[in-house]
This record gives sequence, structure tokens and C-alpha cells, in this order.
Amino acid sequence: MYGTPPPTQLPGWSPPPETPPPETPPPTPPRRRHWKRWAAVLIGVPVLLIVIGIVASAVGGSSSTGNRSGSTPAATAPSAAPSSPGVITLSATQQSYVDAMRSRYNFKSDITDQQILVFGQGVCNGRSTGDTQATAQQVARSGWTNMGASDAYSMTRLAESSLCPAWLPAIRWHTIASYSGTGMWNSPPFRLHPGSTMLRVKFGYSGNSSGFGGDNFIADLVSPSDDLSLANDIAVSGGQNTTVYPDTSFGGSRNYHLEVTADSGATWYFVIKQRY
Repeated sequence: MYGTPPPTQLPGWSPPPETPPPETPPPTPPRRRHWKRWAAVLIGVPVLLIVIGIVASAVGGSSSTGNRSGSTPAATAPSAAPSSPGVITLSATQQSYVDAMRSRYNFKSDITDQQILVFGQGVCNGRSTGDTQATAQQVARSGWTNMGASDAYSMTRLAESSLCPAWLPAIRWHTIASYSGTGMWNSPPFRLHPGSTMLRVKFGYSGNSSGFGGDNFIADLVSPSDDLSLANDIAVSGGQNTTVYPDTSFGGSRNYHLEVTADSGATWYFVIKQRY
């Protein structure tokens, strides 16, 4: 790299007498790479020692300040740092919610606990900023694939009861349809709420006669896949409170309508309630 230096003289060598002494060659210049190499070594050793000292000091400092109080962190508190990049440690409440979701619904294998938790927290955030539960259910249906109305309702309530119980609506009876009329009549369709499959129906009728005693009074709740009998009487007047259980299993429709068969002069009313 730097050229080849002349050969070094052997000890005790001299030229023959008859030959005039040769000129003394100039001293061999030192190899520049040698002093650079040793300089790097001599400089690198203390630098390495300084680096080792800094690392040791940092490790020792972190060990001594990690838990000065000596107290044990709460079991439900999330870890201050994730165990691996992008992974969040769930609290006991959050993990219980995720476990309940997995036990009730069939998630794909690539759905993570964090994705399920984010959905539940989104429900709570929306409810806290004024979203109705119906809106939260719509978000559930759009956020998950193959999500039916009943599952969206129960999934929303599970998030509320597990993560933000203050926003969980109390279950009560709601009037979902109310009719009054005369004679034979079929109502327009109404849709059952996905929250339950129990209905309470209150009805009454009078004047159900053509002039010779009572006529047949029949009332049914009908869907494309179900038929629930409410009344089948032969009487001038009558009525009652009754409980029926629509069948919406296996893809059964939640769209029902009321069918009434009565004398043309009969008057009647129906109030249909559902608890959710």
C-alpha cells in the first residue's frame, strides 16, 4: 500500500576490502500503518472501557430505580410496556369481556383479543358521546361480517355490561305495535326487536254478532315461517292478556303482522309489547 522498504542489513556484515565501502543507506522509514494500528488500539481500549462503564452504570441505575417503593403492582393493571411490539396486556376486566365474546360468538382464528377489545371500547365511547343503543348495534353489524340483528344487539349489551355498565339500558317492556278496528283485517308488518322472543299481547273485542249470538273471533300473529294464535273464540265480546313466543330460530323472520277474523260489526283493539 505504501511501497516496499529496502532490506535490512545483517549484523556484522561489511563490504570486501577491494571494494570501496558502499554508501550507508538511509534508515528504513517506519511503516505508517503500524503506528496507525497501534494508535487505534491504544485509543480504542479506553473508549471501550468508557462505553462498558456507561452501559454498566445504566443497567445498575435502572435496576436500582425500577421499584423503589417495593410495592407489588395491582393484578388487574396493564403492563407499562407491551410484552412484544404491538401487543397490549389486557386488564382482568378487559380479558373477561374478550373471553365472554369468544365463548358466545364464532370469531375467525385471525381475530385478536385486541380487535375484540377495540370494538367494545368503541361501543362505550359512542354511548358516552350520545349514540343510542340502536346506533351502536348498527356499528356492530357494519363492523363484523355475517352479523345478524340479534347478535348485534346482544354483542352491544355485552360490551356495555362488561366495560361501561353506566350506559347499559334497563330492560323493560316496549309497545312495538298497537291496532284498533272493526271486522276482518290484516295489519301492515311490524318487526320484532332482536332483544328477546317473548311478547305480551293485550286485546279486547265487542259486538261480535250477526244478531244470533256470538260469532267466531280469531286473531293470529303471522310471519312467513310462524303462526301464533292469540284468540279463537265464539262470543259476542271478550278479551285477555296473553304471552306468546315467536320463533325466529334458524333464520326465522322477525317480520310479523296481525290477522283478525270477526263479524263486520265487531270492534276490537290489540296492544303488542316486547321486553328488551
